[in-house]
Amino acid sequence: MRYDERIRQGLQSIQLPEAEKAKLMTQVEALLSGIHSNAELNALALASSPLQSLFVFLLGLDGADQHASTLTKLLVQSGSESIRAEAANAIARSRHGKTARLLMTIASTTTDLNVRREAAYGLVGMAAFESQEMLSEFLRVDPDPQIRSLAAEAIGRIALRRNRRSKSFKKAVDDLLLAAEDQDASVRYSAVAALINVKSRRAAPILSRLASSDTGICPDFGSVAELAQQALLTR
Repeated sequence: MRYDERIRQGLQSIQLPEAEKAKLMTQVEALLSGIHSNAELNALALASSPLQSLFVFLLGLDGADQHASTLTKLLVQSGSESIRAEAANAIARSRHGKTARLLMTIASTTTDLNVRREAAYGLVGMAAFESQEMLSEFLRVDPDPQIRSLAAEAIGRIALRRNRRSKSFKKAVDDLLLAAEDQDASVRYSAVAALINVKSRRAAPILSRLASSDTGICPDFGSVAELAQQALLTR
């Protein structure tokens, strides 16, 4: 399948309101009409321009392994937070084991905190089984609350894909229960949100405690106690 056909196929699978999807597809078709090769698409994604973010988005829709080096370069070197985020999303969208390992390497080895956060965000989107152990480590020892929060979200998504009788599922729940006692409210919020979806009976005691006594507020979403109360009501 040609790269442009993969991009069109990827667009069809994106969940968007029909009007927004139609507008995006029209814009993408206009861009594709002026692109004649995968190499040209890579070059456009690397070049700074008003459309750079969209070109990076197209690399993710294509999902070809050959884009990995371009996306990695953008994730690690771009001075634009939005481009780094789009590159992380594009890597995650490809959903290859190789790209999961790539994000894991970036998240665990780079010294740039913003890049690490974007890589961790990409791992949330992938929810790859092979990343669970590293995410568990992040959740326990990473000094950055945002990365711990992203790790909790990713572990929750991985848990939903695990066999509920497996050791890996039990470990995921253990990690989420630990995260629900994190010193940072945003991490606790992410853990409670994940526990709502995972629906483990073992979460009841800590959810009850958080619902009655947690005073933390997640800046982006709200009260930890209110979310814990919601979790108890929906069990």
